[in-house]
Amino acid sequence: MNGSIIRKILGYVLVLEGVLLLMPGLVGLYYHEEEYKTYLICAAVTFAIGAVVAFKKTKNKVYLGMNWAQENQVIPLDEAMISGLCFLCLVLFRLF
Repeated sequence: MNGSIIRKILGYVLVLEGVLLLMPGLVGLYYHEEEYKTYLICAAVTFAIGAVVAFKKTKNKVYLGMNWAQENQVIPLDEAMISGLCFLCLVLFRLF
């Protein structure tokens, strides 16, 4: 498995987590709670680590897409999306 792809995806996850940690920090700041400092510090540290890991230049090119598929070809991702949407439609129509 390609370690640079794993690092890049893990970095994106950490950046997203850092952004999401801002919400409880800002709510705590709004309500004048003491814990808001902890959330904001954790958000900043998590975002910084994720940004360094995700946006660090690598020696090799990282392909997150499926570059092996040809034009006008159904690839496994398309098939998974189609079956997932069909399942979602079935579930929604059973609820109503």
